[in-house]
Amino acid sequence: VSAMAVVQQAYAADEFLARDIRIDGLVRLTPASIYSMLPINSGDRVSDPMIAEAIRTLYASGLFDDIKAYKEKDVLVFKVVERPVISKLEFKGNKLIPKEALEQGLKKMGIAEGEVFKKSALQTIETELEQQYMQQGRYDADVTVTTTPKPNNRVDLLIEFEEGKAAKVFDINIIGNTVFKDSEIKQAFAVKESGWSSVVSRNDRYAREKMAASLEALRAMYLNKGYINFNITNSSLNLSEDKKHVFIEVTVDEGEQFKFGQTKFLGDALYTQAELKPLQLYKDGDLYSQEKVNGVKQLMLRKYGNAGYYFAEVNVVPEINNQTKVVDLNYYINPGQQVKVRRINFTGNSKTADEVLRREMRQMEGALASNEKIDLSKVRLERTGFFK
Repeated sequence: VSAMAVVQQAYAADEFLARDIRIDGLVRLTPASIYSMLPINSGDRVSDPMIAEAIRTLYASGLFDDIKAYKEKDVLVFKVVERPVISKLEFKGNKLIPKEALEQGLKKMGIAEGEVFKKSALQTIETELEQQYMQQGRYDADVTVTTTPKPNNRVDLLIEFEEGKAAKVFDINIIGNTVFKDSEIKQAFAVKESGWSSVVSRNDRYAREKMAASLEALRAMYLNKGYINFNITNSSLNLSEDKKHVFIEVTVDEGEQFKFGQTKFLGDALYTQAELKPLQLYKDGDLYSQEKVNGVKQLMLRKYGNAGYYFAEVNVVPEINNQTKVVDLNYYINPGQQVKVRRINFTGNSKTADEVLRREMRQMEGALASNEKIDLSKVRLERTGFFK
């Protein structure tokens, strides 16, 4: 008990009555705006934990680079260093990324004219922008941010770009393929190896999007030939020392070939199995093809869309039997509510009267929405010859 009493006396001794609070170091901000943030008021008895909490609150505002607090007689003083405001934001050397796109992207990061500048954002800006160029295969790109202090605690930012050149794909190596030849796979790839034709087509320039499209094309090749368990186990990229050439290596696990088993149409189908069966683009026992499965799904969505179920959903759930090498397919249907067309509006017809367009329409206002009628209406409008 006596030990606790000593601690309480020592804690009470650290407290003092802050008859006034002063903010030193302000350039752009007003004292009133800072006082409103503080959890301490003039006339409060304050302690070290309370002062520490006040400092944390001021830091959380994002307005200051440095904050110190000390006691000056019976006045609590906060000495602050304001973060500067970005007065000007310039770009130099950017050709691939438009200025508008850069401004929008940086604004999301809090970098824009009139915003408070955070030094910690410098490295983030450079890294993020260089990543954008790397996705386009420009591994030698460099982004530099230069800051120039200005009066009244302002700063100008200059972002300079060295966009470099896109690395060329020197070699594509496929490992584990026995069903398709290397040449067949490379033909399907969106990214190509450097060759004489690349001089004109420039299709040997590496880009992440092109590589992703190439892997999807490879996956589609196998799925459309029945290899439903096909898997790309590894996809790696190696750069030459000068960052001008790319070496791509793709390892695949082909799996085994499967056939179509039974097909069922489940859920709130609205139609009978016999009515939906003609939409099936394959026969039981045919080699499995993901392209045909997707085709059936699209035909079903169109059928329901023509009946006014404009937002119908079809989910395909496969049942894979690895022993019999057969895939049973269940199409789960959720037609949703029928949708009517409330109003048809035309825009861009400055010369052609509205009634001229309406007489070509086969989709009517107040009627159920129909994919078929909407498409036919579009064709009839194009056939008038009045429009580009």
